[in-house]
Amino acid sequence: MSYIIMKYDDLSVESFKDFTRVADFSLNTGRPVSMGIIGRSLAEGGALYKNRLIKWREDGIEIWNHGYFHTSEEFSSASYEQQCQSILNTQKLMKSELGQPAATFGSPHNNSTETTIRALKDVAPEIRNFLFAVDGTSVSNARQLLVRCDMEVTTGKIDLDFLKKNYSALKAFPYMVIQGHPSFWTEEDFERNEKVMAYLEDEGNSFVTPCGLPEYLSENDSLAENNAAGALLEFAAAHEKIALYGAGEIGREWYRFLRSKSVSLDAFIVSDGQKIQEEEICTLPVMPFSKFGVQGGGEGVIVAMMPKFHGEIEKILQNRKVDYFCPGDKEDYMQLVHYVRGEISG
Repeated sequence: MSYIIMKYDDLSVESFKDFTRVADFSLNTGRPVSMGIIGRSLAEGGALYKNRLIKWREDGIEIWNHGYFHTSEEFSSASYEQQCQSILNTQKLMKSELGQPAATFGSPHNNSTETTIRALKDVAPEIRNFLFAVDGTSVSNARQLLVRCDMEVTTGKIDLDFLKKNYSALKAFPYMVIQGHPSFWTEEDFERNEKVMAYLEDEGNSFVTPCGLPEYLSENDSLAENNAAGALLEFAAAHEKIALYGAGEIGREWYRFLRSKSVSLDAFIVSDGQKIQEEEICTLPVMPFSKFGVQGGGEGVIVAMMPKFHGEIEKILQNRKVDYFCPGDKEDYMQLVHYVRGEISG
């Protein structure tokens, strides 16, 4: 049995009708869910909107801080002062308009940096749960909820078979977070969301909000050793210089995993021509692929991004005759992604 956290993103005045349908289903079936609110909507919305949110919260739906503006830059390239202000603006509005500030934070587009963690700690210590955040263990003791079971194949497109495959890889974990975007859904997607929840309940799982998740989450409740993880560590040990190809969510998670295994890393790399949002992540430089010192000797590159990009990236690496690690099978790769998320969240 696992605890299931349903994470619905982008609650606003514009998406209120879509979220009302999700809330009604949650309350009618007794399955608690959580919703990420865009802070500025509390400054724009009227009494009907705010009163309904208050009622949802009273009935057990958790509403969490999803930033103020909901832009890609808000928690990626924005300064410390700007991130503090975004967090604080939403917290203040939630307190004044809904009665209490959020206890959980999830950034727009799942973008976050070490700066985000510092800002959360400094201006909103009442936030105790971070959804899909970068490594903040050296800065904050807030709980980081990273075990993610995807049901949307692309943003707003739910696929039940896709969910079932991901779920089967995560059954051994004590909890998992499932993300959805109701404002993008079609009528069929709303029906699929209901089928997803029914399927997970039939599997013997319990639905909770982030704040309702038990605190203990034993470190022993993890998957058995993953063969691809062993191969990843062997690859890293065999090279004098290691770079992670991908500076996004997976790259940051694999950095944490590899450092926990005492693996030294040298850089994050991105494709030539790709805009670099941050010059440094987790103390490592971020650089274009052509700037990484590949000399055909002791260098190795670990591909750390979603499988849909693998074909393009592998072609680049092969053309440059770079030694790289990337399990060829998509399912093996995603099993490794899930395994790493479980290890670093234990």
